[in-house]
Amino acid sequence: DAAEVVKRAEATVKDNMAKYDNKDHYKIMFSLVDYTTLDVADTNKKVEKMVDYVNKFKESNPDMPNVAAMCVYPPFVSVVKKHLTAQNVGIASVAGSFPSSQATLDVKFVEVEHCLADGADEIDIVLPVGKFLEGRFEEVFREISILKSLCGTRRLKVILEVDALKDCNAVYNASMLAMEAGADFIKTSTGKVDRDKENFEARLLAMCDAIVEFNGKNNCKVAIKPAGGMRTADQALRIYTLVSEALGKEYQNNKLFRLGASSLTDSLIQKVKSYAS
Repeated sequence: DAAEVVKRAEATVKDNMAKYDNKDHYKIMFSLVDYTTLDVADTNKKVEKMVDYVNKFKESNPDMPNVAAMCVYPPFVSVVKKHLTAQNVGIASVAGSFPSSQATLDVKFVEVEHCLADGADEIDIVLPVGKFLEGRFEEVFREISILKSLCGTRRLKVILEVDALKDCNAVYNASMLAMEAGADFIKTSTGKVDRDKENFEARLLAMCDAIVEFNGKNNCKVAIKPAGGMRTADQALRIYTLVSEALGKEYQNNKLFRLGASSLTDSLIQKVKSYAS
């Protein structure tokens, strides 16, 4: 019942947020960030500047962890690969005709192949939402599984575009389908579709419910990535609380949990610095 999921999400955040509202957890949140630029006006120079920020981050912030990964459009994977020297920071690329996923599979295949060849560790694709809405589930499954097999051991994130789906049940079903097809991560959003603010947390909880069921049946741990619309530490805290409560403490690391954001890092740094050392 969608209304029940909305209530459960709200209660989960409200009842548990205080215990995560501290310096240690804000540091963990920072370590979950996929530091992202996905703008129509992205340039080599802009991406190089972002890589430089990540490379020098620990010098100016010795008490902070670095971000989990950098996430860019396909033409910039080679730029990140060339310049990134920071340890344990991954290279993620959107691919497969992001953000619409409206391309033929052969085109998506070639784009993913290019990103992997250029050095991407992780690929973020969009579930073909139109096909999903039409009930063409076998086609959706086949597409995701083919792109996952191309990735091999490199991690595939499947963006569900939850705000374009009908309700929590659809989000749950899309989550299960993506995971069954081989998704290593399920991700909420591209950041390019208007956010349904009232229902976003409930939809994220529906994804967590699907992960709990899938993990239990398959003795595995599929990762999660809420993305888009997070600009402040307070917004991140709500998301972090919800995922931590739904999936457990073992998910509080960047192997299993990411935050996709382009403008969250400064707010989290300020929040950490606001605590007297």
